[in-house]
Amino acid sequence: MAPPILLVEDDLSLAQALTVVVEGAGIPVEHCATGETAIELLAAKDYPLIVVDIILSAGEGMSGIYVIKAARRLRKDRRPAAIIITGGNVSLRGIARSVVSTVLFKPLNLDLFRDYVVTAYRHALAQRPELAQAAVTCASPAAVLAPFDDGAIVPPDGEAPLIVK
Repeated sequence: MAPPILLVEDDLSLAQALTVVVEGAGIPVEHCATGETAIELLAAKDYPLIVVDIILSAGEGMSGIYVIKAARRLRKDRRPAAIIITGGNVSLRGIARSVVSTVLFKPLNLDLFRDYVVTAYRHALAQRPELAQAAVTCASPAAVLAPFDDGAIVPPDGEAPLIVK
């Protein structure tokens, strides 16, 4: 079985829609609604990709950036790729330095979202042979991704992420 991605989204209706879209592409999804739960899951399990809302529940006080940084600390030798989704009320300066492959703005185009997740997931598995041993069959990304190679979708440390508005 293919390893799941971790979706961290506090809007449950959006999380359900994103889960349906990604699972429809053949990629399993585990969802949680809080940063605290995400960090517990990341400590217990190896995920090739995390998709996280940058602004999580206001009462929790934890940002998606914090979750990504925690994931990278917890899994120094097996760092998951990361995609951030945001409503746009954030500084992109902080995101660019957080080793994020892609920043997608809400409202999300679900087809485009699926294509970016599939591409990032495939890239993450290619970088992580121990996870790629599971048979993975996922839908091909749409032609909209043709101009980008995997290196452009998932930049090396220190480079700016791909920003899609």
